[in-house]
Amino acid sequence: IGAGELGIPVLTYLASMGVGSMGIVDSGLISIQMLSMQPLFRYNQVDQSRIHLVAQHIRDLNPNCKVEIYEDGLTTANVLEVISRYT
Repeated sequence: IGAGELGIPVLTYLASMGVGSMGIVDSGLISIQMLSMQPLFRYNQVDQSRIHLVAQHIRDLNPNCKVEIYEDGLTTANVLEVISRYT
């Protein structure tokens, strides 16, 4: 859950290890302040959705990995539906 400072390395390692399916939950945008902490992102991507860029990064690392994105974040309304899809 989350495509930030901790989530991106975890997602990257899982994709590199060959995980076949993953879901990414994140509703944030790339900001200038996060560029020094998240080297995946570039200055020309500021104000873009993190989740789409991270999903593409995962697909580039492992084209066989099915990536589902949940860009509304995790809420009490959707938590059971989202989590029930994964082990």
